[in-house]
Amino acid sequence: MAPEPPAYDPESLLGVIPESTQIPFDIREARYGPTMVCGWAHIEGYPVGILGNNGMLFSESAIKASHFVQVCGQRGVLAIIKGNSLKRAGQPLPPPEVMAQLKQPIIDGIEKKNSGWHSTAGAYDDGMIDPRDTRKVLAQCISISMNAPLPEMNYGVFRM
Repeated sequence: MAPEPPAYDPESLLGVIPESTQIPFDIREARYGPTMVCGWAHIEGYPVGILGNNGMLFSESAIKASHFVQVCGQRGVLAIIKGNSLKRAGQPLPPPEVMAQLKQPIIDGIEKKNSGWHSTAGAYDDGMIDPRDTRKVLAQCISISMNAPLPEMNYGVFRM
């Protein structure tokens, strides 16, 4: 069976994802563990499980993700994890007058390291691709990974 073409033109992806990593975007609404969205898809005919976060991961969302990854493993389906930019949680930011006392070089250093270019240059990930090439690159990676034998999964999904 031939893979279906994408539902949307890949060129439109550039208008969907914000250029700044400081701007989070919603992947989809979820009722349980709303900061983690899980779903099934096919990429160039290969079945995949897709996980995406919509902000900070709390316990419900982490449990949801771990269960979904276990189900992917049992089905022999690759899990693709899409990380979204995270929002600050916990303690509130200091007052503006305290923030103003921070030195600009420190702020610049943090901003410089808060990019995909920095993590790729430091070999913290496998590289950056043009969003329009995502489907093609993922299909190539899936094809390569499917050449490795899959271990037998003889366990259930561990509910927490």
